[in-house]
Amino acid sequence: MSSFVYLSVTFLKGFGHVVRSIRMAMTNYRQQLGLKGERLALEFLLSLGCLLVEQRFRIQEGEADLIVLDHKQLVFVEVKTRTSLNGRFGAPIESITPQKVRRMQRVALHFLDGYNRIVDFRIDVIGLTLAPDGALINLQHLRDITP
Repeated sequence: MSSFVYLSVTFLKGFGHVVRSIRMAMTNYRQQLGLKGERLALEFLLSLGCLLVEQRFRIQEGEADLIVLDHKQLVFVEVKTRTSLNGRFGAPIESITPQKVRRMQRVALHFLDGYNRIVDFRIDVIGLTLAPDGALINLQHLRDITP
């Protein structure tokens, strides 16, 4: 009977290891997907004439994936990337909540604390949908999402 318990514990430990490995692989996949989305969003913004100011600006309250200069206005950009149009998580833009907008506003104000003058800014969201092979299917750009 003790060998049965030992085998069960060994199996569970091994199973837990597999679950952790799958979680790590999924996290790595999501990170790579996010980085690809940020790269495509940046290319899109640069094609519009924007200039990159900062990438992945993080503070305790949150982050801005991209900060660009659009003429004389600073733009804090949240990038959301998904891998299919009919995914169970919905369209990328649909994941932006009012709490996320408030967090982005705090990030923007923190970033602007370093300036000694008033700077005009806005918060944009770019949603990207990619095919399983990584090809861009759709890009949606919402400008100035703050009320």
